[in-house]
Amino acid sequence: MFKSKRILAIVPARSGSKGLKNKNILPINNKPLLGYTGDFIKENKFIDESVISTDSTKYQLLAKKYGLDTFFLRSKKLSKSRISDYDVIKDTLIKSEKHYNNKFDIIIYLQPTSPYRKSKDLVSALNTLLNRRLDSIWSVSEVDLKFHPLKQLVFNKKLNFFHRTGKEVIARQQLSKTYIRNGVFYIFTRECIINYKSIMGKKSQGYIIKKRCFNIDDKNDFIEFKKFINENSS
Repeated sequence: MFKSKRILAIVPARSGSKGLKNKNILPINNKPLLGYTGDFIKENKFIDESVISTDSTKYQLLAKKYGLDTFFLRSKKLSKSRISDYDVIKDTLIKSEKHYNNKFDIIIYLQPTSPYRKSKDLVSALNTLLNRRLDSIWSVSEVDLKFHPLKQLVFNKKLNFFHRTGKEVIARQQLSKTYIRNGVFYIFTRECIINYKSIMGKKSQGYIIKKRCFNIDDKNDFIEFKKFINENSS
Protein backbone atom coordinates (compact mmCIF):
# COMPACT_ATOMS: atom_id res chain seq x y z
CA MET A 1 0.00 0.00 0.00
CA PHE A 2 0.99 3.59 -0.56
CA LYS A 3 -0.54 5.98 1.97
CA SER A 4 -3.43 3.54 2.55
CA LYS A 5 -4.05 3.17 -1.20
CA ARG A 6 -4.02 -0.28 -2.77
CA ILE A 7 -1.73 -0.38 -5.80
CA LEU A 8 -1.94 -2.57 -8.90
CA ALA A 9 0.94 -2.62 -11.38
CA ILE A 10 0.10 -3.69 -14.94
CA VAL A 11 2.79 -4.80 -17.37
CA PRO A 12 1.56 -4.99 -21.00
CA ALA A 13 3.49 -7.41 -23.20
CA ARG A 14 1.75 -8.80 -26.25
CA SER A 15 3.79 -11.13 -28.43
CA GLY A 16 3.15 -9.48 -31.78
CA SER A 17 5.64 -6.77 -32.72
CA LYS A 18 6.40 -5.47 -36.20
CA GLY A 19 9.36 -3.22 -35.41
CA LEU A 20 11.39 -5.78 -33.44
CA LYS A 21 10.17 -9.36 -33.14
CA ASN A 22 9.49 -10.50 -29.55
CA LYS A 23 11.12 -7.34 -28.22
CA ASN A 24 9.49 -7.73 -24.80
CA ILE A 25 11.48 -10.89 -24.06
CA LEU A 26 14.76 -10.24 -25.87
CA PRO A 27 17.64 -10.93 -23.45
CA ILE A 28 20.12 -8.38 -22.16
CA ASN A 29 22.76 -9.90 -19.85
CA ASN A 30 20.68 -13.08 -19.56
CA LYS A 31 17.59 -11.15 -18.49
CA PRO A 32 14.54 -10.70 -20.77
CA LEU A 33 13.48 -7.12 -21.33
CA LEU A 34 10.29 -7.57 -19.30
CA GLY A 35 12.48 -8.86 -16.45
CA TYR A 36 13.84 -5.33 -15.90
CA THR A 37 10.30 -4.15 -15.23
CA GLY A 38 9.59 -7.14 -12.99
CA ASP A 39 12.69 -6.38 -10.91
CA PHE A 40 11.71 -2.71 -10.69
CA ILE A 41 8.33 -3.69 -9.25
CA LYS A 42 10.02 -5.89 -6.62
CA GLU A 43 12.06 -2.87 -5.48
CA ASN A 44 8.88 -0.95 -4.71
CA LYS A 45 7.34 -2.86 -1.84
CA PHE A 46 4.28 -0.60 -1.70
CA ILE A 47 2.94 -2.21 -4.90
CA ASP A 48 0.36 -4.71 -3.68
CA GLU A 49 -0.05 -6.82 -6.81
CA SER A 50 1.57 -6.93 -10.23
CA VAL A 51 0.10 -8.56 -13.33
CA ILE A 52 1.26 -9.16 -16.88
CA SER A 53 -1.25 -8.72 -19.69
CA THR A 54 -0.04 -10.93 -22.54
CA ASP A 55 -1.37 -13.24 -25.22
CA SER A 56 1.58 -15.63 -24.93
CA THR A 57 2.10 -18.58 -22.55
CA LYS A 58 5.83 -18.28 -23.23
CA TYR A 59 5.77 -14.70 -22.00
CA GLN A 60 3.81 -15.83 -18.95
CA LEU A 61 6.48 -18.37 -17.97
CA LEU A 62 9.18 -15.71 -18.14
CA ALA A 63 7.02 -13.20 -16.27
CA LYS A 64 6.53 -15.64 -13.37
CA LYS A 65 10.30 -15.78 -12.85
CA TYR A 66 10.28 -12.04 -12.20
CA GLY A 67 7.36 -11.99 -9.79
CA LEU A 68 4.50 -11.08 -12.13
CA ASP A 69 1.14 -12.81 -11.75
CA THR A 70 -0.13 -14.65 -14.83
CA PHE A 71 -3.68 -15.78 -14.10
CA PHE A 72 -5.13 -14.91 -17.53
CA LEU A 73 -4.26 -14.66 -21.21
CA ARG A 74 -5.20 -11.57 -23.14
CA SER A 75 -7.92 -12.19 -25.71
CA LYS A 76 -7.20 -12.15 -29.44
CA LYS A 77 -9.39 -9.07 -29.74
CA LEU A 78 -7.18 -7.14 -27.30
CA SER A 79 -3.95 -8.43 -28.85
CA LYS A 80 -4.21 -6.59 -32.14
CA SER A 81 -1.75 -3.83 -32.99
CA ARG A 82 -4.31 -1.02 -32.89
CA ILE A 83 -5.87 -1.75 -29.52
CA SER A 84 -5.72 1.19 -27.11
CA ASP A 85 -3.86 1.20 -23.80
CA TYR A 86 -7.15 2.06 -22.13
CA ASP A 87 -8.80 -1.17 -23.30
CA VAL A 88 -5.87 -3.25 -22.02
CA ILE A 89 -5.79 -1.44 -18.67
CA LYS A 90 -9.51 -1.71 -18.05
CA ASP A 91 -9.55 -5.39 -19.01
CA THR A 92 -6.65 -6.17 -16.67
CA LEU A 93 -8.05 -4.09 -13.82
CA ILE A 94 -11.45 -5.81 -13.93
CA LYS A 95 -9.90 -9.28 -14.13
CA SER A 96 -7.48 -8.47 -11.31
CA GLU A 97 -10.15 -7.17 -8.96
CA LYS A 98 -12.13 -10.34 -9.54
CA HIS A 99 -9.06 -12.56 -9.09
CA TYR A 100 -7.82 -10.89 -5.90
CA ASN A 101 -11.36 -10.21 -4.63
CA ASN A 102 -10.38 -6.64 -3.87
CA LYS A 103 -10.53 -3.19 -5.42
CA PHE A 104 -7.43 -1.17 -6.27
CA ASP A 105 -7.22 2.58 -5.70
CA ILE A 106 -4.29 3.28 -8.03
CA ILE A 107 -3.05 1.60 -11.20
CA ILE A 108 0.57 1.89 -12.37
CA TYR A 109 1.16 1.03 -16.03
CA LEU A 110 4.73 -0.06 -16.75
CA GLN A 111 5.72 -0.84 -20.33
CA PRO A 112 8.65 -3.28 -20.70
CA THR A 113 9.88 -1.25 -23.68
CA SER A 114 10.80 1.64 -21.35
CA PRO A 115 12.97 -0.37 -18.94
CA TYR A 116 15.15 2.31 -17.33
CA ARG A 117 13.39 3.68 -14.24
CA LYS A 118 14.17 5.13 -10.83
CA SER A 119 12.01 4.41 -7.78
CA LYS A 120 12.38 7.99 -6.53
CA ASP A 121 10.58 9.24 -9.66
CA LEU A 122 7.69 6.83 -9.17
CA VAL A 123 7.32 7.71 -5.48
CA SER A 124 7.45 11.44 -6.23
CA ALA A 125 4.81 11.07 -8.94
CA LEU A 126 2.52 9.07 -6.62
CA ASN A 127 2.81 11.79 -3.98
CA THR A 128 1.95 14.43 -6.58
CA LEU A 129 -1.08 12.43 -7.75
CA LEU A 130 -2.46 12.15 -4.22
CA ASN A 131 -1.51 15.60 -2.94
CA ARG A 132 -3.02 17.37 -5.94
CA ARG A 133 -5.93 14.96 -6.25
CA LEU A 134 -5.17 14.17 -9.87
CA ASP A 135 -6.89 11.56 -12.00
CA SER A 136 -3.66 10.63 -13.74
CA ILE A 137 -0.01 11.50 -14.08
CA TRP A 138 2.24 10.52 -17.01
CA SER A 139 6.02 10.52 -17.13
CA VAL A 140 7.24 12.88 -19.84
CA SER A 141 10.45 14.24 -21.35
CA GLU A 142 10.99 17.78 -22.60
CA VAL A 143 11.25 18.12 -26.39
CA ASP A 144 14.21 20.04 -27.78
CA LEU A 145 12.94 23.29 -29.32
CA LYS A 146 14.48 22.38 -32.67
CA PHE A 147 11.95 19.53 -32.84
CA HIS A 148 9.03 21.70 -31.71
CA PRO A 149 5.68 20.78 -33.39
CA LEU A 150 5.40 24.25 -34.94
CA LYS A 151 8.73 23.71 -36.70
CA GLN A 152 7.73 20.35 -38.14
CA LEU A 153 6.75 19.85 -41.78
CA VAL A 154 4.57 17.55 -43.84
CA PHE A 155 5.10 16.63 -47.45
CA ASN A 156 2.17 15.51 -49.57
CA LYS A 157 2.93 16.67 -53.12
CA LYS A 158 3.66 20.04 -51.56
CA LEU A 159 5.90 20.93 -48.61
CA ASN A 160 4.00 22.62 -45.83
CA PHE A 161 4.03 23.26 -42.10
CA PHE A 162 2.50 20.55 -39.91
CA HIS A 163 0.46 23.25 -38.20
CA ARG A 164 -0.78 26.33 -40.02
CA THR A 165 0.72 28.70 -37.43
CA GLY A 166 4.19 27.29 -38.06
CA LYS A 167 4.88 29.87 -40.76
CA GLU A 168 4.52 32.62 -38.16
CA VAL A 169 7.46 31.35 -36.08
CA ILE A 170 10.63 33.30 -36.84
CA ALA A 171 12.52 32.90 -33.54
CA ARG A 172 12.95 30.20 -30.89
CA GLN A 173 11.79 32.68 -28.28
CA GLN A 174 8.26 32.40 -29.68
CA LEU A 175 8.08 28.72 -28.84
CA SER A 176 6.77 27.37 -25.56
CA LYS A 177 8.08 24.14 -24.04
CA THR A 178 6.50 20.90 -25.22
CA TYR A 179 6.78 17.39 -23.84
CA ILE A 180 6.53 13.82 -25.08
CA ARG A 181 5.42 10.83 -23.03
CA ASN A 182 8.39 8.54 -22.50
CA GLY A 183 6.62 5.38 -21.31
CA VAL A 184 8.56 5.16 -18.04
CA PHE A 185 5.26 5.06 -16.14
CA TYR A 186 1.62 6.04 -16.25
CA ILE A 187 -0.38 6.33 -13.03
CA PHE A 188 -4.17 6.40 -12.83
CA THR A 189 -6.81 6.39 -10.16
CA ARG A 190 -9.47 3.71 -10.37
CA GLU A 191 -12.07 6.42 -11.00
CA CYS A 192 -10.10 7.60 -14.04
CA ILE A 193 -10.32 4.17 -15.66
CA ILE A 194 -13.75 2.99 -14.50
CA ASN A 195 -15.77 6.20 -14.20
CA TYR A 196 -14.12 8.57 -16.69
CA LYS A 197 -13.24 5.73 -19.11
CA SER A 198 -9.98 7.47 -19.90
CA ILE A 199 -6.23 7.27 -19.26
CA MET A 200 -6.13 11.00 -18.70
CA GLY A 201 -9.30 11.88 -16.82
CA LYS A 202 -10.43 15.40 -15.99
CA LYS A 203 -7.35 16.44 -14.04
CA SER A 204 -4.02 15.21 -15.37
CA GLN A 205 -0.39 16.25 -15.09
CA GLY A 206 2.99 15.32 -16.51
CA TYR A 207 5.92 14.25 -14.37
CA ILE A 208 9.10 15.52 -16.01
CA ILE A 209 12.00 13.08 -16.10
CA LYS A 210 15.26 14.84 -16.90
CA LYS A 211 17.53 11.80 -17.04
CA ARG A 212 18.02 9.66 -20.13
CA CYS A 213 15.03 7.56 -21.16
CA PHE A 214 14.74 4.59 -23.47
CA ASN A 215 11.74 3.59 -25.58
CA ILE A 216 12.58 0.40 -27.44
CA ASP A 217 10.74 0.07 -30.76
CA ASP A 218 13.39 -1.26 -33.13
CA LYS A 219 16.78 -2.98 -33.28
CA ASN A 220 18.75 0.26 -32.95
CA ASP A 221 16.87 1.19 -29.76
CA PHE A 222 17.59 -2.27 -28.35
CA ILE A 223 21.31 -2.07 -29.15
CA GLU A 224 21.51 1.40 -27.59
CA PHE A 225 19.91 0.22 -24.34
CA LYS A 226 22.08 -2.91 -24.23
CA LYS A 227 25.18 -0.76 -24.61
CA PHE A 228 23.98 1.56 -21.85
CA ILE A 229 23.36 -1.34 -19.46
CA ASN A 230 26.76 -2.88 -20.13
CA GLU A 231 28.52 0.44 -19.60
CA ASN A 232 26.67 1.21 -16.36
CA SER A 233 26.47 -2.21 -14.72
CA SER A 234 28.39 -2.52 -11.48
